[in-house]
Amino acid sequence: MPRIEKGIRLHMGRLEANVTVNRQKYWRRFPKDATVQQAQEWRTLKQLALTSPNPAMCTALAELESQLKDQRAASVYQPPWSTAAQSRTSTAEQAGSLFRHDVQTYLALKSSLVTIQDREYHMKLWTAEFGERDRNTITPLEIRIVLTRWQKSGHADQNIKRLANGSLNKRRTSLLDFYTTLAGKNGYNPVRDVPIYEEDKTTPMRLPTIEEATRAVDGVVHPKYPKKSASLTQIRLRLMQHTGWPGTIIKRLDSKDIDWLASQVTVHGRKKGGGTRPRTVPVNADALAALQQFDEQKAYGEFSNSSLYKALQRSCERLKIPFFNPYKLRHLFITTIVKASPDERGASELALHTNVQQTRRYSLTASDDRAAAALRAAFPAKKGA
Repeated sequence: MPRIEKGIRLHMGRLEANVTVNRQKYWRRFPKDATVQQAQEWRTLKQLALTSPNPAMCTALAELESQLKDQRAASVYQPPWSTAAQSRTSTAEQAGSLFRHDVQTYLALKSSLVTIQDREYHMKLWTAEFGERDRNTITPLEIRIVLTRWQKSGHADQNIKRLANGSLNKRRTSLLDFYTTLAGKNGYNPVRDVPIYEEDKTTPMRLPTIEEATRAVDGVVHPKYPKKSASLTQIRLRLMQHTGWPGTIIKRLDSKDIDWLASQVTVHGRKKGGGTRPRTVPVNADALAALQQFDEQKAYGEFSNSSLYKALQRSCERLKIPFFNPYKLRHLFITTIVKASPDERGASELALHTNVQQTRRYSLTASDDRAAAALRAAFPAKKGA
């Protein structure tokens, strides 16, 4: 779950806050339109009420919790002592220009976007920060402060301390497009003055081994019925492992697309980015077996990407395998092809890339392995060493 800051996180579209006093943790879940400022106030008052004998703190906390309880989606809470904040919010709400209202308009305009789920997630994070503000009052400095905080502690996996620059750029891009869509290319857009985070595309990807990937996929079981034979989630992961197809391609797969005799499959073009053209690609014996299982279990159609992620995560934890997300199965497949063949064009076709430049990133991992193999060939280990 994405952590907003210490003691505050976003869960299922709502803010949650906690505070620990005398080794006892106290939780509070907030309404959908609650702000980070409200969560911060609750944490402060809760801590003071539990540690201070001053009854005024308890009274202030009771009033705050009462106001939160009565808060509705159309109403906006502001602390009674913040007269200026009340005035600003009242003016913004009368004008209908609250950030959270604009986000709803923006997402409605972008509903046909292929990656709309990712965009909704990113805008929820921004709404948690600026939901009660007029979008035209948000400054580049405020956006940079938020991104810096996310960089330090914004990863959903608490074991990873820093959010990758690529993820920060995606969140920045979402906000940039939000302003461009609503205000036009020449309208106010504070994101333009926020620099793009430099991504290191020369670093080889960290991938599981083929053995680890196979064990992890084989270890995926049904969450409710662990003794049940291969679940649809496991079947889809196995197909991803042996074909390198992303989830969007697998969701659009149809039984008519499979030529069983020729061991070929016609895959639909991807809409992501500039898009790709439909093409017919060959499949090996392992992929054909995975397709047969896929066809027998009628695993065609839409499915949840998060179900693949969670199932693979549970399997890795149970088998003590370093966790990798489902998309790494695609990266592993392409990297294996690049290692085995010097034909960049052929590898690019199997990877469903639009050009060979996209495939060359995978050669970084392959070149590391080739360098290690060359070193072993040149300086073989001595017997008995």
